[in-house]
Parts: sequence; structure tokens; C-alpha cells
Amino acid sequence: MVLGLACWALAAAGAAAAERITIELVDYAFVPGTITLKAGTEYQIVLVNHASQEHEFLVGKGRVTQGDEESFRENFFEDIDVNLTVGGVTIGTTDLEEIELEPNGQVTLDFTVPADRRGDWEMACFVPGHYDLGMHGTVKVQ
Repeated sequence: MVLGLACWALAAAGAAAAERITIELVDYAFVPGTITLKAGTEYQIVLVNHASQEHEFLVGKGRVTQGDEESFRENFFEDIDVNLTVGGVTIGTTDLEEIELEPNGQVTLDFTVPADRRGDWEMACFVPGHYDLGMHGTVKVQ
């Protein structure tokens, strides 16, 4: 039993930790405005809304507008295993489209970037008017 625990501890210690990136959502901006990810790397992205109003976080390509709704034609997170943690509760999903954050809200995303996501993507907030006021940025995947 002791040997089993020691082997488990060594395996856990040898596992690479996820690279942590914090993105702050402020009034009409993401800080930083550009992040760079590497395919095959595990990430922990922490989203923190420091604004006095709700914001959204979406990552995709090809902005589309249908009536009052905006979205992306291609969703970065489609078919990626993502663990979302909010208020100490973690939920796994492969169908992440957008995250809505209330003022002072925080969400953590844990995932590994697949090789087929290489290229430039856009992060955006599509709360009405926010995108046009500058609330969008770049996600580069190498």
C-alpha cells in the first residue's frame, strides 16, 4: 500500500502543470488583448469580469449577425473537452459556445489545444454594442 501511494505521488509530480493565463474583462476590452497558445499544450484560462456590467467570452472565426444576435461561424471550443469551474463547481463539456460573466464573476477553463486549431482566432463579447466599442481581441494558436 505504501509503495502504491509513493508511485502515484511520483507520477503526479512528473505530470506537467497546465499553463495558466488570466484574461480580465473590463469595460469594452479584454486584458491582455492578445494571447498566444501552443497546440498540444494544456491550459487553464481564468476569466475575471472586473466591469460593472455583464460580459461574454466567445472565441471563433467569421463574425455573423442574425437580427440582434451575433456569434461566430466557427467555434474554437467545438469538440474540445473543457472543464469549467464556477464557484468551486466543475462541469465538463465538449459543447462550449459562450461564457456569460456577471460583474465580479470568475470562470476557469481547463483544456488542451488540439493541433487542428492552429491559426488566428478572435475572442469577443457580443453583449449588444460591446464588440463595436472595442471588446474583442486575438487568440493565436501556434
